[in-house]
Amino acid sequence: MPKATIHPTDSRLLDKTRQNLVKVIEDNGLRLRPNYIRVKSRLAKKIRRYAQAKLFNRMRKAVRTLCTSLGEVHREVARQLQLLPESAQPEVQDLMQRAGRIMNQRIKDKTKLYQLDAPEAECITQVKIRVPTYEFAMNVSIDTTLKERLAVGMRSNTYDGHKLALTLEQVDILTCSERLPATAILDKGYQDVVIDGVRIRRAGQRRGITPTRETKNKRCNSIEPTITTWIDISSEHRLAFN
Repeated sequence: MPKATIHPTDSRLLDKTRQNLVKVIEDNGLRLRPNYIRVKSRLAKKIRRYAQAKLFNRMRKAVRTLCTSLGEVHREVARQLQLLPESAQPEVQDLMQRAGRIMNQRIKDKTKLYQLDAPEAECITQVKIRVPTYEFAMNVSIDTTLKERLAVGMRSNTYDGHKLALTLEQVDILTCSERLPATAILDKGYQDVVIDGVRIRRAGQRRGITPTRETKNKRCNSIEPTITTWIDISSEHRLAFN
C-alpha cells in the first residue's frame, strides 16, 4: 500500500516531529517556552546544503542539534501534559511515544519509524534488473476465490510467505468454511512455503503442469483488477484460492 512518504532522512523526521509537538500544544491553548520555530527551520535547510556539498561532519553536528532541540520540546510537553484537556491527552501521549522512538532510533535498528503519521510503513527492498530499489510502504496480501474473484481476506505482512498460515486462517474465519482452502495459487514471491493440508501452486511453474493446471495458475494474474478495485497497491502479492 503506497504511502505519501518522502525519503525519511533524520533531519526531516526530527524537524517534522518538533513542529507537530509544538502545534498540538498550541492548538490546546498552551505555549512552549522553547519552540525553535525560526532557528531550526534555517538549520534544516543548512543540513541539506551540507549533505549536497559532502560536508558530513557539519551535517552530523547539525542533526545532533536538531535532536537536542526535539528533546527539549519533548520534555516541555511532558511537563505540561497534565494541563491539557483529558480528551487531548491520549493523542499527545501517542505523539510523544513516536517522538521518543525517532530520537532514540539508530541506523541499524530493525524497528525504525520512517514516517510520523504512518508508523506501519516499512522499508521494502525490491531487486529489479539487478539493481536494488527501496520503497517505504507496507506489504498486503489480498485473498480471492479462484473463479468469482471475490475478496475473502486481507492481511498486512512484512515479507512474502511469512504470514501465509495466518492469511489462510483469516480466510477460514471469514468464509465460515471450518477448513483451510484445498489449493492456494501464489505468485513467485512465496518460495519454500509449506502449509499442512494445503496444495501449494505457484504461477510460472513448468514441471508436471498440465494444460488445465496451467490455466488455473494463470488465473492468479486476474487478481490485478480486484486489487485496483479495492485499493491501489504498489507491491502486489497475488493469492487465489480454490
